[in-house]
Formats: sequence, structure tokens, C-alpha cells
Amino acid sequence: MENDIDHNKSVIIDIPVDLESKQWSKCWIHRIPRKLRKVNEAAYTPQLISIGPFHHGREELKAMEVLKEKYHQKFLKRLHKDGLVIGQMEEFIKDCSKEIHSRYAGTTNEFADQVFEKMILRDACFIIELFQRNDSKEESGDDYILSTPWLKKAIKLDLILLENQIPFFVLRKLYDIVAQYLPAVNVSSTASPNMEPFLKLTCSFFKDHILTQSDWEKFADVKEIKHFTNLLREFWLPKEFIKLKNPTQKDIADRKYLYSATKLDKAGVTFKPAKKGTSLTDVKISKKVPVLKFIPASKCMKLRLPELKLENDTECLLRNVMALEQCLYPKEDYICGYVALMDQLINTSEDVDFLVERKIISNLLGSNKEAAKLFNGLCNQIPRGKSYYARIYNDLNTFYENRWNVTRATLKKVYFKDLWTGSSTVVGLFVLLFTVSATIRNVYLRHL
Repeated sequence: MENDIDHNKSVIIDIPVDLESKQWSKCWIHRIPRKLRKVNEAAYTPQLISIGPFHHGREELKAMEVLKEKYHQKFLKRLHKDGLVIGQMEEFIKDCSKEIHSRYAGTTNEFADQVFEKMILRDACFIIELFQRNDSKEESGDDYILSTPWLKKAIKLDLILLENQIPFFVLRKLYDIVAQYLPAVNVSSTASPNMEPFLKLTCSFFKDHILTQSDWEKFADVKEIKHFTNLLREFWLPKEFIKLKNPTQKDIADRKYLYSATKLDKAGVTFKPAKKGTSLTDVKISKKVPVLKFIPASKCMKLRLPELKLENDTECLLRNVMALEQCLYPKEDYICGYVALMDQLINTSEDVDFLVERKIISNLLGSNKEAAKLFNGLCNQIPRGKSYYARIYNDLNTFYENRWNVTRATLKKVYFKDLWTGSSTVVGLFVLLFTVSATIRNVYLRHL
């Protein structure tokens, strides 16, 4: 019994103190669950700048508060110190203060109302000013953040972190209030004409991280973006996933074990990169059945995966979106499912080598061993439940477990791996057939 008590003391569950007083389903911005944070704390923690209440006042981030205030003042200067407009902004934040509080999971009551409202307004003004400068070639060239590549990249990453958010509707409304004082948005012509101006600015700023496809049209259908982490998730999803809300049992199934990429290759599965512009999680499988259906080894299988660029910030981006799904979309965990699929395909550096050769992975991490280690650790503490890729799991496993497919693939790799080897094999077969037929003919003639 004593051991049980000691064991129970070591179990920590993150339970918000105001669980009874707040509708948990209304929360959009969550603290990272402790079990996930312990795996890689740095991936969830802002390194330069705090946005919102969760990391406000941290000693190591105070240096950027000075710069944030300078951007705030530059933003107010754009408004020509128009007291009426500034008053409208302050009034909006005050009126929405209760709703803004409700979007944060856990308590934010440690902030007095005026302190909280001032913090949200200043952070929002900083973001809008930064995005506006990023949209102007003249201003971005002289801007301290935007003209310093490492700093711009680091701040972009901090602005994606789940714990470092303010609700998107706050930014959108404040932008609408001051839009008359701002120049027209100057972004790529590929943007949808139906996309609202501030969303265009946002997508333009984050395009290095999240714009994996040139077609912006799917964002004309997105009615409610909760914050920047949520926006990143939407970019990674194909249209059919975005529209698939409250999926039925037909859409998902239990996740199974999957053979690695190199093993599937040995069984004859063809790995191909998806066409450019395909969403990250848009994995497709196709089966080709030839005319001679009765031959068990004649079926072909092709797996198409979008190209994934592995960089130093990839782990951070994936972990934060996966944490978002665990907190906000537990029944729609598409990104977690995609990462689990890649984790199954990649067991060793040889699997990464293979996917790099097939142009499915672009590895900028330094070594394929590091890439394998990354994928093998991403699902740590992530529950393995249902998956939207279950049919792909099942089809690939069934194909691999058919011994005829493995035999056919082995013969093809050994005897028909290139033109010369294939030609030699064909010639050898003809010689063999000729020799056998000649032998049979001679034996037959002797018995006449």
C-alpha cells in the first residue's frame, strides 16, 4: 500500500483550476500538457518574444518588450495620433475582454483588467505593424527585424507557438478599425480575391513556414481561424480534410503497425513524390491491376507522398500543431495521423536515405540519422488511436504480406534493375530455352 501511495504522488495531471467556471470547449489557446512539454520543452517555449498572457513578463524575454513598444508607437504614428480611432481600438478590447479571457485555457486572472487589455492591445499592434512592414518593400528593407534574417526567422517561429497566441478575431477587428490609415495590401496575385486583407498579410508573412501550395483558394472557404497555430494546421490539410468536420466511423479506423519504407520497397511498392503544391498530409495510394488479373504477382501499388522539407524548425512546428490537435481537435487529429504514418515508414537512417532518393524528403538537418531520430520521437506521449490513413496501412500491409509480391520485386531488382541487366537476362533466357529445346530435340531424334 505504501508503494502505491508513493507511486500516486509521482503522477501529475494537468487540471485547470477554473474547470468548473469556464466552458472548456470555448478555449482555443492552451498550455502545453506537461507530459508533452517534458519531451522537448524548448519546442514549445518562445525564445525571443512573448505574445499574450502565458509568457508575459518572463525575464529572458524582456529585451524584446522595448522593441515591441517601439513598433507599437510606430503603429500609432500611422494613425496620425487620431484619438477617435485609438479610442475605438481601446473600446473594442475592453468590450471583448471577457471573451478574450475565455479563449485561454486555464486561469488568466492574475492580470488586472487594465493590464490584460493593455497587453493584448500592444501585442496586437506589434503584430499588425510587423505584417504591414513586411508587405512594403520600402519599409521592410529598413526594418530592424525584417532586415535581419535570423531575427525574422526566430520571431516567425515564436509567433507560431501554441502558448504564444492571441485570438485571430482580435487582430482582424483591430485591422478593420484602422484600415483607412493603412496602404492597400500588396501580396502575391495568387491570393484569392475573396480573401480578406488581413488574412492576406498573415499568409504573406508566414509563407516560408506554411504556404506549401501556390493555390490560396482554399482559404476562401475557411470561416474561422482561431490563431496562427491553427492557421498553420489549416495550410497543412487538404481541402477534403478541412471540410470533414465530426468525421463518421467510415472515415477512420484503428491505426495498425506499418512496415518500413525500405521493406515496402523490397515488396515492390513504388514510392513517388506528389505533384508540387500538394498539401503536406495529402497522402494517396493507388493500385494498378493489369489485364492478367489471375497472376497473383502482377498487381502494382504506388504510394504518393508530398515532399517534406526537414529544417531546424520543423520539429517545433510539428510539435505545436500536434499539441493543438491533442487539446482542441482530439477527434480530428489529422497532423498527428500523418506524423504517425511517417514514423512507421521511417525506422532507421536507411529509410530516410530511401525517401531522400525518391525526393519525398528534403533533409537539411545534417544527417539522415538525425532525421530518423526526429520522426521516431515526435509521437512520444501522443495517443495512438484512430487514423484517417487506416486504409493505406491496410493496403500496404496486405501487399507486403503477399509472398508473390516480394518474390516478383526481388526478381525485378536482381534481373531487371536496368536496361543492360534486363537485356542480359532476356538473352540468357533465350539461350536457356534454345539449349533446352535443342537437348529435347536430340533426345527425341535418338529414340527414332
